[in-house]
Amino acid sequence: MRALLALCLVFASAAASAEAEKRLAPPTLPYDLLFEATFVPTDRVARVRLRIGPNQVKRVVLQIDPARHTNLRGDGKLVVEGRSATWEPPRVGGSLRYEFRVDRLRNASTYDARISEQWAILRGGDLFPPARVTAEQ
Repeated sequence: MRALLALCLVFASAAASAEAEKRLAPPTLPYDLLFEATFVPTDRVARVRLRIGPNQVKRVVLQIDPARHTNLRGDGKLVVEGRSATWEPPRVGGSLRYEFRVDRLRNASTYDARISEQWAILRGGDLFPPARVTAEQ
């Protein structure tokens, strides 16, 4: 009887966990957004491109670090103001491109991010900054 009760509790717990995961799971994206990065050790940067399909996104607002996210350019309309870059891609889709300065000193003797000829170590959330997307309905 105890084994049966324990088995029932395990199944009930698993069902509750599965239901909680459904509620907490991020929604599926209604658009195709592709992030690409090419590391260029000689320039100590990554060249980044964000690509979006046609008729999917009205606006992407990125929270950038102007000292590290440079040379922003894109298809459609792009406005860079301080720590914000607002991109409105054309209806046919397009891409947003920028350079990301990889090397970053944490203090006088240590790095927070670094690139060499063979490797790079950095935070992906810095390379691809937080963004707010307004999608087509």
